[in-house]
Amino acid sequence: MSEDEPFIRAILDHPGDDLPRLVYADWLEERGDPRGLYLRFERVATRSGDLTKMLEIGADLDPVWVARVSLPPVGVCCDHLKITGCGPPVTSTDIDKVELLAGLEFPHTYKAFLMNYNGGKVATSHYEIEKSEGEYVPVWEAEWTLNSLLEVGEHFKWLNTAVNLSEEDEFYLPAWYRESALIGRGLDLPDEILLGLDGVRRGRIDIVYNLGDLHTTAPLKPHATTFPGFLSTLPAKRTYSE
Repeated sequence: MSEDEPFIRAILDHPGDDLPRLVYADWLEERGDPRGLYLRFERVATRSGDLTKMLEIGADLDPVWVARVSLPPVGVCCDHLKITGCGPPVTSTDIDKVELLAGLEFPHTYKAFLMNYNGGKVATSHYEIEKSEGEYVPVWEAEWTLNSLLEVGEHFKWLNTAVNLSEEDEFYLPAWYRESALIGRGLDLPDEILLGLDGVRRGRIDIVYNLGDLHTTAPLKPHATTFPGFLSTLPAKRTYSE
C-alpha cells in the first residue's frame, strides 16, 4: 500500500466531506507535491461548476490519481451514489495483468474506479432508459451491478475462446463486442454494460439491451461518452424521508 492510499480511502469513505481532502492536501503540500493544490481547487471548482483552472492544474498530474479523487464528471469519486458489495482492493499491477490478458488498455478513469471500488452494486432512484429512438421506459428502484476486476478478467478469458469460433456458430461476436470490457449488468435494466476500449468507441459506455444485439455489426448508440459521465447519469437512491 502506498503512503497515499489511507488518505484516498478516507476521501472515498466521506466523499462529500471537505476535511479528508484538506488533510490530504496539507500532507501533500508539506512535501512540495502539486497534487495538494489540485485537491483544493477540485472542491471549489466542483461547487462552482467552473472546472477550467482545476483541469489546467490536473493536466500535469497522474490521470488515474486525478480520477480517483475527483467527483464526476471529471473523476469517479462518487458522493451521490452508495456503492456496496465491492470486491477486494486491487492495485495498478493487478489491472496490468488483466490488460495483458485482454490485449487492450483500460481508460484511466476506469482504472481509477477499479482501484477505488473494484465493482459493487449501485442502487438508484427513478431512472429512465431509452430502449429505442424516442421510447423511454421508467425503472423504479433500479440496481446496477458493476463488475470486479476478476469478473472483467473472466470475460476476456471467455472472449479469447469465443472469438475463434466461426460466424455460423451461435457464439459469433462482432468486432465492437470483442473490443469492449463487460463492466456490469443492470437488474430490471438492459442486460450488459460495455466499456469501449478501442477506436472511436474508446472510453464510452454502450448498453446491450438484449443478446440479439450481439449479432449485428451496426454501431450501438452510446449511453455515455465517458465512464464518469455514465456514473453521473445514475441518480441517487431517494429515501422515504425525501
